[in-house]
Amino acid sequence: MLKDDVPTKVVNLLRAHFENTLINVRIYMLRTELFEIAYDVRQGCPESPILFSYIVNWIMNNTLKEDDGVAFSAQQKIADVEHADDGTLLTDSAQTAQNMIERVVKMASEIELVINIPKTKYL
Repeated sequence: MLKDDVPTKVVNLLRAHFENTLINVRIYMLRTELFEIAYDVRQGCPESPILFSYIVNWIMNNTLKEDDGVAFSAQQKIADVEHADDGTLLTDSAQTAQNMIERVVKMASEIELVINIPKTKYL
């Protein structure tokens, strides 16, 4: 995030919020012992959608090349379209699509983001 010019104060605030967080689970009136969260972004946390969107954009920006995508105008190509937790890679050939997917999966795995391959579709 710092490399993307996110202010240091914001990065430190997020880091403090997510690091060393202990939780417990409540079932009716009983609570479990406290335990540390293994992964930093939690479902239901207000920051989670923002961080997820940032991460997906970061992956796409650092993976896709200028010549990837389909022509939008004479000077511009579109390589991906994203909405919520869905992403679409745009290309004009199966080989280019395979290459783009491999690069995205590799970049995602480097930051421990798992792409659900069974949910992946192509046209």
